[in-house]
Amino acid sequence: MYSECCTDKAAIDVFIGDAASFWKKAKTQEQSTCICTSETGCDDDCFNRFMLYECDETNCNVGPEHCTNRPFADLKKRSKSGRKYDVGVEVMETLDRGHGVRAMRTFEPNQIVVEYTGEIITQDECDHRMNTQYKDAKVSRLIL
Repeated sequence: MYSECCTDKAAIDVFIGDAASFWKKAKTQEQSTCICTSETGCDDDCFNRFMLYECDETNCNVGPEHCTNRPFADLKKRSKSGRKYDVGVEVMETLDRGHGVRAMRTFEPNQIVVEYTGEIITQDECDHRMNTQYKDAKVSRLIL
């Protein structure tokens, strides 16, 4: 099951059934720009951090060398190295719970560990699959 859905290709969201209408939003968002300085970096007072936006080259005044609000960019750098320790997790199979993810190193509080890149389905679709397609299979479900 894991090998079927996880590849080295760039991940895109795959919406199944009615999930698209629940998760996709066509709302335009105003651009948030932090007013942080290189002396403080993007600390707890960063506007982007407060609004739960990740800083990037278009919305950050201090640049990547002083910014600490780029968790997905940091994850991408760790993943590109290809070394398990840098990524920090491994997929493992348990004896009685299917596949899981195990940390291979310590992580900072609130650090992004891994980005979910699987299908996005409704609870009804999940229930349908669990009762039909995966009824006798060794499958676990992830609810976020």
